[in-house]
Amino acid sequence: MNQNLLRQYVETRFQSNWTLTPIVFENDDYTPEINQSYIELEIEPEDTYQINNTDRQVFRNSGLIVFKIFAPANSGSYNTRNYIDEIAKLFAGKQFNNITTRSIQTEKIGKANEWYLTIAFVEYYYDSFIE
Repeated sequence: MNQNLLRQYVETRFQSNWTLTPIVFENDDYTPEINQSYIELEIEPEDTYQINNTDRQVFRNSGLIVFKIFAPANSGSYNTRNYIDEIAKLFAGKQFNNITTRSIQTEKIGKANEWYLTIAFVEYYYDSFIE
């Protein structure tokens, strides 16, 4: 697996199962609608290391799947918390397309102009092989 295939698998999983808000993928052009939440999805590779010493080299690749949740400022936290719960159902502790994920974590960034930002992220890893 490579980074582009990882991106494709994650984006497809999210897009195929998500109907609650618009999704904005990395480096896409998007103009938010007033008073409508949206989520930016990013994939952040972090580390690659060899996990065996045999003829078939196996490398573990890890990183974060990042969900930036933008909610209208002063709209409360109910919807944002619901989005985090639904993201967890799709991505926390799952295995899909040879990708393994761990638990979901969140960080409240706070208010910026007309938006309130909360970031949810899930650690992932997958193994790649070199013969």
